[in-house]
Amino acid sequence: DFVTFGDKSYSEHLTDRNRVIIPGEDGEYLEFIIEETVQRSDRTKAVFANASYLELKKQKVINPQTLNSQTAQQAATFALSGTEWQPGNITYAGIRTIHIDQHTNPYSLLKRIASEFGLELHFRVEIDGNKVVGRYVDLVEKVGGWRGREVTFGKDLIDITRREKTDQ
Repeated sequence: DFVTFGDKSYSEHLTDRNRVIIPGEDGEYLEFIIEETVQRSDRTKAVFANASYLELKKQKVINPQTLNSQTAQQAATFALSGTEWQPGNITYAGIRTIHIDQHTNPYSLLKRIASEFGLELHFRVEIDGNKVVGRYVDLVEKVGGWRGREVTFGKDLIDITRREKTDQ
């Protein structure tokens, strides 16, 4: 989410379902899809966007089946086939058999693959000028660890906002 000038030439392009690309922390690019914009009286525009990889939840249905003796690369290739995303850098973490018990989607299956292989998901896009030339899913060794820390309001958390959308 961000706030920008609402009266600049680029402001007209900040509309629902357009995409925004920003640089990530490691030099990669991240893509977001604009879900909502709010034009404010002070000539600013609030833009609310979601990560484009969340579209994987809607791109296809994966039927129940068993993926026998798969590497993370093979399983990710299966999950992403027929979508706008493709496997990127995938760390070898052995071979597993994955049982898909009920209908699922590529995003949920990727999360499961990452969990089964003990890897971490990273989504990135590659660009050439102002065009996206590739969307990649990386499965890499986990960098951080869960420390079980509880966030405390006033100490770790300064402010919280809850926004409800009732259109869906």
